[in-house]
Amino acid sequence: MLRDGQRKLEREVVDRHWDGRWTLLTFSVPEARRADRHALRTRLGWVGFGPLRSGLWISTSPTDVSHVLSELDLLGHAEVFRAETFMWTDLARIVSEAWDLPELAAGYSAFLDRWTEGASDDLDELSRRTRLDAEWLLLIRQNPRLPVALLPEDWPGVGAQALFRTLRRRLSRPAGKLAAEVLESIVDD
Repeated sequence: MLRDGQRKLEREVVDRHWDGRWTLLTFSVPEARRADRHALRTRLGWVGFGPLRSGLWISTSPTDVSHVLSELDLLGHAEVFRAETFMWTDLARIVSEAWDLPELAAGYSAFLDRWTEGASDDLDELSRRTRLDAEWLLLIRQNPRLPVALLPEDWPGVGAQALFRTLRRRLSRPAGKLAAEVLESIVDD
């Protein structure tokens, strides 16, 4: 999970190379396994899927969810397809049904406002770096990493990520130095 979180920190918040294809996951989990169904939905959101219909989740990435299904012993309850939209299918409608873009945009905008205005300037660099990473991870944990073509032109996620990376780079050295000092003082005690 920590490695997956680190990968999320390093990945782009948008997909700039989408091939126009979708991953569709359909599942039917018995009522007796309600907790597993809830865990599956949570994990699908973490890997970028969104619910389009009851039991049908979609992603714009060719995400391999076999490990998620296997961990929950649900491989026999699901099917996965790669497909393209066809005929009258409205991409904007699909995206708005599967993901709450206004909520995601509001989160990115709030991050931009807070950190542009010097959030946590009263803290030392290590504490600021920890808070920055934690806030960013909370923000991107449900980010579906949608293609640029499916997002509004002024998508705030791109600017928020640029700010995050700039601040993280700026805080890296002083935060590392403080962390080393704290660890050294713990070892000396």
